[in-house]
Formats: sequence, C-alpha cells, structure tokens
Amino acid sequence: MLKRFRNKENRQLATNFANFGVFQVFNYLVPLITIPYIVRIIGAEKFGIISIALAISYYFRIIVEYGFSITGVQLVAQAGNNLRKKSEIYSSILCIQTGFVLIGFIVLLLLVYLIEDLRLDWRVYLFTYGIVPANMLMALWFYIGLEKMQYLNFINFFGRLIYILMVFILVRQIDDYYLIPILNSGAYFFSGFLSVFIIIKQFNIRLIKPSSMHLKRYLIEGWPLFISNFGINLYRNTNVIILGLVTNKEIVGLYSAGEKIIKAVQSVFAPITQTLFPYISRLRVVEPRKSIRSIKIILKFMAIFSGTITAFIMLFSGRITSVALGSQFLDSTIVIRIGALVIFFGVLNYIIGIIFMTNFGLKKEFSKSVIITGIVNLFICYGLSKRFGLVGTALSFAGAEALLFLFMLIYIYRNKRKLLDKIRNPVAQIV
Repeated sequence: MLKRFRNKENRQLATNFANFGVFQVFNYLVPLITIPYIVRIIGAEKFGIISIALAISYYFRIIVEYGFSITGVQLVAQAGNNLRKKSEIYSSILCIQTGFVLIGFIVLLLLVYLIEDLRLDWRVYLFTYGIVPANMLMALWFYIGLEKMQYLNFINFFGRLIYILMVFILVRQIDDYYLIPILNSGAYFFSGFLSVFIIIKQFNIRLIKPSSMHLKRYLIEGWPLFISNFGINLYRNTNVIILGLVTNKEIVGLYSAGEKIIKAVQSVFAPITQTLFPYISRLRVVEPRKSIRSIKIILKFMAIFSGTITAFIMLFSGRITSVALGSQFLDSTIVIRIGALVIFFGVLNYIIGIIFMTNFGLKKEFSKSVIITGIVNLFICYGLSKRFGLVGTALSFAGAEALLFLFMLIYIYRNKRKLLDKIRNPVAQIV
C-alpha cells in the first residue's frame, strides 16, 4: 500500500515538474528570443524606459496578486470536488483583485500626471499596466490548486507566440518602441480571456456574488504573504527604478538588459523548486526526519548545479553579452558577471526560505528576513548606484541575495530548539 502510494506520489511529482517546466520555458524563452532583437532596434535609452515601466507595473502586480498565489492554491486544493466552494473562492478572489486593479490604475494616472519624466512617455506606462489586469484574469493560482497546469500551458503558449510574432512583424524602427508594451499587454489579455473561458466552461465555475465575510477572511489570510512578496520586490525590482532616479534611461537600459539575461537563466531552476515545495510540505507531516534529509540532499545538489551555472556565466559573460545583446550593449557584461551570483544565492534562498523555513514553523522569521533585506537594499542600492552607476546597482542586486541568505541562517540558528520540536512532534504542530 505504501509502495503504491509512493509510486503515485512520484508520478504526480514528475507530472507537476513537467508542467511547471513547460510553463517556465514559455515565460522565459520569450525574453531570450525577443530581447536581442528589441535592444538592437530601439537601443538602450528606449529599452530603459520600457524597463522602468515594467518595474513600476510589477509593484502594482504584487499588490493585485496579494497573497493569493499561495492561499488561493491552498483554498482550491482543499475544496476538492465542491464546485460551489470553488466558484465562491474564484469569485471572491477575482472581486478583491479587480478592486486592487482599479485603485492601482488611478494611482498610476496620478503618478503620470504629477511626474514630468513619466508624462513624457505616458503611453508606455499606461499600456504596460495592462499586464496587471491581464495577469489577474489568467488566475495561475487556480490551475495550480487543481493541479491542471496543462491548460495554462496551452493558454500561455499561444499568448506568448502571438507576442513574439507581432514584435518581429511590427517593431521595425526606434520610434516603434511604444508598440512593445501594447503587444505585451495585448498578448497577456488574450491569454487572460482564454483562461476565464476555460475556467467557466471546462471546470464549470460560476461567477457568484461573494459575501463580505469571505472577502474579509481572504484578505486577512493573504496579508502575511503579501508583505513577504512586497519585501522580495523591494530588492528584486526596485533597483531599476533607483538607477533611473540617479542616472539616465540609457544606463537603465544597459543594466536592465543584463539583469533580464540573469533572470531568464535563473528561471531554469523554478520548475525544480516549485515542484519540490508541495512534495516536502506533504513529507514533512508524515515523515519529518526524512523531509529534513531530503532537504539536505536537495540543497547540496542544487548548490553544485547552480554554482556550476554561475561560474560558467561569470567566465563567459563577455561572449554571452555580444551574442545575446550585441556590441552596443557591451557595458552590460559587468552586470551579467556580477549578477550571476544571484543565480547561486537565489536558488539556495528559495530552498532554505520557502521549502525549509515555511514548512518548519519559521514563516514569520522568513518574512522578517525578506523585509529587512528589502529595506536595507533600498539604501545600499541608492548609495552604490549614485556612486558607481550600473556597476553599483549590479552589486546591490547580488548583495541583497547574499544578505537574505545570511539573515535566514541567523534566524535558523536562533530557533534551533523550535525546529527540533517540529521534527519530534510534527502532527501536533502543523504550520
């Protein structure tokens, strides 16, 4: 019986890994295909404008996502075959997120009106915001909760394919730079509306009027995770905005191009880490000691794997820059070389922070580590960027991940006794 269960678990693990892998390939193969073309057509300055707009929109996206990327998954998974409950969950979360989208758009309009630098390229900022409501409509959390990622892979594939084709067809000269956010948001909206259609038709979900009690409950449950996500954004996406404040858009473009290469490579590890999280969560309840052993093995393997990739990128950063971005972006080489450290520390931080700490009663400590890192990074990034330009921003980018790694180790050391209790008595103290 146990053997059959484990075989079923292994098959589910393999299926989830494959589905997450395909989804990540679609999302991060697109920049690797389009960025080399885009930066050669529109140049560093215009690419910098688009990068700042994306960074700003990502803040709004974090607000709209709230904590539903995790709590939504849990709620849908726990609903089982109860269609009424799943409809209530979907409708309630969609209602809350729609309110956040509208508030965010009003705030963005005020920013564009009040800040001259944004007002000069208002089309870019407003059109880029389109990815926020479009991402809401895609409802990634719903598909993960049902473990039906294959549907979202189908949706994502066609949306991303449309974007790639339209970029190569329509973006032909530097003045076409404003078309990029239009095409990007348009492709996301296509995927979003298709997702809503599938959720309603395929999964028989109905839009119902949510009660105020449910809305309040979901807001309260999602708050801690929203704070963590916002803290992560402080050190993952604020650097572009800070660099834009202390330098110019051309330097932002050079930095952003290198950073996007690093993030695209880092995404290779996402299917592995995202698949292992629910697996360790289940194992931690039934076999806590085995889950600890598994985490140690995963940590060692991923450290070697990510360390090898990091070293390779550092050694061949010049070649990577010339092939991926072109000769006009050679200054991005130093960003790629320094930023490669983000790959190594980022993978370790996910395993230690998400897979280990959140599963063993250290959610608050993890959140504190993220928030402290984000706040400290704001000051470090400003100082380094002002003095050393994009080199300083790259140092801050990599340094924040190293700092988070250090903070988490400190919290783990301080809570050794609490961790031992979790391992010895897993059922009575489920997080």
